[in-house]
Amino acid sequence: MSCRWPLIPTTQELRDLAKLVTAVELLRAGFGRRLEEWLADAPVNETPDLGTFLYAVVMAEDQIQMRRIKSIEGLVYGYMYENEEWDPAARVALSAVVRGDEPALGVRISFEWHDEIAACREELDDLAVRLYDAMIRIAPAAVVHTGSTHCRSSFEYFRASTNAFGNFSETMAQFGAMLTQTSTDYIYESQAITFLDNHDVTRFRYIQPNDKPFHAAIATLMTARGTPNIYYGTEQYMSSANSSDIAGRGFMQVAAPAFSQTTAAYTTIKKLAALRASNDALAYGETSILYSNNDVLVFSRKFYDKQVVVAVNRQPAVSYTVPALVTSLPAGTYTDQLTGTLLGASNTVASGQLASFTLSGGEVDVWSYNPSLGTTIPRIGDVVSTAGRAGNRVYIYGTGLGGTPTVKFGTTTATVVSAADTAIEATVPAAPPGILNITVAKGANTSNTFRYEVLSDDQVQVNFKVNASTVVGQNVYVVGSIPELGSWDPAKASEAMMNPNYPVWFLPVSVPKNTTFQFKFIKKDGAGNVIWEGGSNRSFTSPSSSTGTVDTAVLSWQ
Repeated sequence: MSCRWPLIPTTQELRDLAKLVTAVELLRAGFGRRLEEWLADAPVNETPDLGTFLYAVVMAEDQIQMRRIKSIEGLVYGYMYENEEWDPAARVALSAVVRGDEPALGVRISFEWHDEIAACREELDDLAVRLYDAMIRIAPAAVVHTGSTHCRSSFEYFRASTNAFGNFSETMAQFGAMLTQTSTDYIYESQAITFLDNHDVTRFRYIQPNDKPFHAAIATLMTARGTPNIYYGTEQYMSSANSSDIAGRGFMQVAAPAFSQTTAAYTTIKKLAALRASNDALAYGETSILYSNNDVLVFSRKFYDKQVVVAVNRQPAVSYTVPALVTSLPAGTYTDQLTGTLLGASNTVASGQLASFTLSGGEVDVWSYNPSLGTTIPRIGDVVSTAGRAGNRVYIYGTGLGGTPTVKFGTTTATVVSAADTAIEATVPAAPPGILNITVAKGANTSNTFRYEVLSDDQVQVNFKVNASTVVGQNVYVVGSIPELGSWDPAKASEAMMNPNYPVWFLPVSVPKNTTFQFKFIKKDGAGNVIWEGGSNRSFTSPSSSTGTVDTAVLSWQ
């Protein structure tokens, strides 16, 4: 999902949320108690500044007993299924929130899953699906991350930023190429979770102790494509005792003066989080590289007429002069959105060119153009979630979405539950299963499309297994008669199966519950050549329940 949220919470909403969290023990690390203490003296109607709010909710993630599900996009670790330790009252309280019986809170929770659980979403009961299908409505513009970054995590971003800003083993030109290449490769690039570090890797500060490239990395993270995650303590320059993947899980003092709200890192995160909230170019925009060399990168993010241009110099003590650059920014003067925090300054645009400028050591400039796109033409920026069955809720984000819009999945009209200028809540219609395009229409104006997978039914996880020998360059896939298995189209088959115990291959796949379907295994190489196994089509009937998993026998290639 995009990291632009509908609104910043008020203190009263946060206080209510803190009480709910404390009451139902959603967090065992003291989050609810600490948040209530922090809010105790705050004026009821005051909106806390983003930075203060972000770090008031930091928690010790290792104390939380998570099983298969980890929430990484929100501030609340939510419902966990198959966990007898949770008080039933927690489920009742969460259910009340999701049903809307607690309108003062309006809490919506979004989940991400561990990689190894391919069908987690489909295994959840109705309450958890409601949680999955919802966004957090009282949350800031950036994401606090204290737990896992699995599944949609952009480890390629992590690798490239470590090499470009950390150990300097890659150039900024290579980093820029990664941004554009992955933007093309990823289906939902705005939902890729980007990070400099987390609880499974070395602290970035340990790799890069110099403030200037450290700050440049943070600024780039907050403005690049994807949803940025800030690991607790980054704004306080927390490092690791060594390079191990667990050494960074240290205690962070949250009381002054040890905890500072005036560090350059803290200020950079705060200002750019606010910019992500206000300019859709950072939340949804496409990436273009305007200029790059070994140490400098200038890139733009653009969502229709909204645009942000970012100029970064990673070298702490070397200045570079950037030539005049062709730009689609209108003529005018653009102020640095970081107001000089990282040594940036204003620049001008005339005759379609951004004036030549000099970047001092470690300088980062962020220039923003944020015109209104109006309310007449609907434009889709992001959709949550990206897959679901008929009856599930879906949340469409963008601009010009208010009034009485018509939402379609392919050619099938969906029921609109609510519509505002920046968000639509709708119900997935009984459309043909498979990949469809969502569109929003208002009068004669129709939005851009957004890819969505309509599932046949509630899903259950089937672990396919086959004993098959291959040659170098080949992988094994499963394809079958249902949309979830590509409807017999090899180009739409499952992802490649895994083979830690070659020649046995396996792959967990989500299929509709209580369904008899046919399937076969195929081999494909990098050139797209396909070899089908022989014999008759195989047949399988999935379990009637959408909970749990089931394995096939280890089948033999026919």
